[in-house]
Amino acid sequence: SISFFHRYRTGKLISNVISDVATLQEMISSTMITVAVNVVLIILYTLTLFTINWQLALICLIVTPFHFINFLYFKKKILATSEKRREKVSEISGNLAEILNGTKLVKSFGKEKWESKLFTSDIRRLLYMNMTINLQGLYCAIIADIFLVLGVTLALGFGGYFILAGKMSLGEFIQFNAYLNNLFPQITALSGLSQTI
Repeated sequence: SISFFHRYRTGKLISNVISDVATLQEMISSTMITVAVNVVLIILYTLTLFTINWQLALICLIVTPFHFINFLYFKKKILATSEKRREKVSEISGNLAEILNGTKLVKSFGKEKWESKLFTSDIRRLLYMNMTINLQGLYCAIIADIFLVLGVTLALGFGGYFILAGKMSLGEFIQFNAYLNNLFPQITALSGLSQTI
């Protein structure tokens, strides 16, 4: 409707379209493929671990739900900040389009410095939002690494106990540990996608 175009400025609409198309393109071209590959590898490695020793696999995978809780928690926070950032980019683009179209008007009223200050302030806020998103992603990755270390520690501790108790051979433990070392990075990689998904 006409009221929609009165409510939203041209620059804001153009920015929204370009931003949405770029986000969708990135999501389809790289993110979805990465997620699909990681999920398939996680399933295959998990099945292999249960085949080698189901008891040790259960103990080691206790930390896995915490990975997903960590991912979902930070994904929610990053999504909220990303939405604000997207709105800010649209607002900046809208303001910039209007200023560039009305350059003569801005100059005739001597508002160049005021417009420059306003633009600088908006860019600062945008920079702060970008830093917040990056920090949230970093915190998510750090916590995921802590769970990874915890999982490996459980594997080594209980693996050693199972070898001494005769429930597992040293060869089986080495094989188990090799697959576990391939599994946890896949889970951590999914956590690292919290900024993208």
